[in-house]
Amino acid sequence: MSLNNLAALHEAMAHHAEAEPLFTQSLEILQRRLSPSHPQVIKSLNKLAELYRKSGREIEAAEMEKRAPVK
Repeated sequence: MSLNNLAALHEAMAHHAEAEPLFTQSLEILQRRLSPSHPQVIKSLNKLAELYRKSGREIEAAEMEKRAPVK
């Protein structure tokens, strides 16, 4: 199971504290290997933004969304 899938599973169970480091680690790995405009990087940024928003962390969510170029 990929880090992103495991993070999504935790998110679906409303285990946001467990999901965040997994989403973050997955994003860091993707950013080292792919361009900032790669669809997987953009998807990971948006998933992390969504998690922040669900956790009431609007400022951090907005920062993640700014980093995700619009396709």
